[in-house]
Amino acid sequence: MDADCIPYKPIPENFIEGHLNGAYMALFKRRGYFSECGFWIVDGSHPQHTAVMDSWLQMYESGAFKGLPNYTDCEMLDATLRSFEKRGLIKTVSLSKNEKDMHPLATSEIGRYIDHTKGARKVCGYSPENVHRLSNEPYQLNDCK
Repeated sequence: MDADCIPYKPIPENFIEGHLNGAYMALFKRRGYFSECGFWIVDGSHPQHTAVMDSWLQMYESGAFKGLPNYTDCEMLDATLRSFEKRGLIKTVSLSKNEKDMHPLATSEIGRYIDHTKGARKVCGYSPENVHRLSNEPYQLNDCK
């Protein structure tokens, strides 16, 4: 979870883990774009966990990330996961309610408990598109668009 993710309501026990559904990783996938990696869930006991993390780190250390269209952690994670998925070593699931959404956490089930105030949202202190948070009290909303 990124440092700009703000929990604002108690998270029920086992709620987060329940999103894995037997997969190695659950993350906010975005169709036609790299995944949103401000929040993801991983099964650290999965037999491929160390290999996946080592491979991701190696992409940084070797400079292999320079072969990607952009140099973001999200694209590097996607590339790493794809290499393991193609070989049938892991399975991932999408947490996105709508994979065309550029801020998928805001409308997801997880958005009922956590807000990712990424980018300009840091100034507001919340995500205007978080339909769950906007309906919760006692949060005072300022004029933030």
